[in-house]
Amino acid sequence: MRRISKVALIAATTTALALGGAGAAQAAVTIDSAGSGFVGKGDVQTALGLNNAQMQAQAKSLKFTTSQDAIQAMTQGVTQSGTQSGTQSAVQYGVELGKQGAEQVMIQTLSCTKTTGNSVQQVRTGTRAGDRTAERVGTAMGTREGVRTGTATGTREGTRAGDLTGKVAATVAYDARQRNQITGFTLTGFAAGDPKFVAEGEPAYGTPSLGDYSFGEYSFGAYDFEAYDFQPYVWIGDFNFGATTWAEEFESDPNANPDVCVEGNKNIVPGSVKSVITEGDVTVSEDVTILATLDGNIVAGDIVPGDIIDGDLAYGDVTPGAVTASGAISVFVNGVAL
Repeated sequence: MRRISKVALIAATTTALALGGAGAAQAAVTIDSAGSGFVGKGDVQTALGLNNAQMQAQAKSLKFTTSQDAIQAMTQGVTQSGTQSGTQSAVQYGVELGKQGAEQVMIQTLSCTKTTGNSVQQVRTGTRAGDRTAERVGTAMGTREGVRTGTATGTREGTRAGDLTGKVAATVAYDARQRNQITGFTLTGFAAGDPKFVAEGEPAYGTPSLGDYSFGEYSFGAYDFEAYDFQPYVWIGDFNFGATTWAEEFESDPNANPDVCVEGNKNIVPGSVKSVITEGDVTVSEDVTILATLDGNIVAGDIVPGDIIDGDLAYGDVTPGAVTASGAISVFVNGVAL
């Protein structure tokens, strides 16, 4: 009886389409992507081990479900941290203050008139020290090292396996010639919201695809400057000389008494003593004593970006994508495969 029923049903049934386009047919079981199809009576009896009487009694309470292998696309957000080195050049302006020494020869001529009418002249030499100040401007080239941090964002694509499961509505099909003779079950479509994807295991992801880094500002250390390159000194005013250090004795006329030209001496005409100071040659020191170096403004130059060091990847939210069937639909009755 079962063999005759199955042959008849197979002859009357077209090839079923699975949920993703694949066919599924177990004996007289057909179903399409909408959950419509037919299940023969004999297949149900075999699966559940029912005789005809049991079949008649339970026919309207049977539950049909489906299962189908499927794959769901997954997209996950990815963020990567990174650091980048950088070198910045700069020019610093500076002023250097200096002092230069000198020595000047001084000549003192002392003369007077004796009461006899003769003139007497005495000479002695001395020196005096002096100095003058100057300033000169210069520039120093320097660099400093820094680092900045940034992030790159992107995604990675993946898939996870699972099953499409669903509940299927069905009505009992009767033989038109025999009012109470069941021929099978007409599947009339999936329940609302079915089939549903049920994932199995963790997703498998590919290599992340990241955009360019978005960096913040550099954090720099101190500049490392070279020595100043100075212009020539510009001297400020003339030498400032101190007191003269004189020789102890005058160089006198060999025939004259060195002590003659002293005001108040009875041998000279009162008021005739004259002292003339004459400035002589100035000898300038070749050395300049540096008094101070004053650092001026720093003018920053361009930043030359260096290497980027990639940091750790941080994985964010997952966005489930489309589900694609990867196998044929299996039909179950009361949880038993047909």
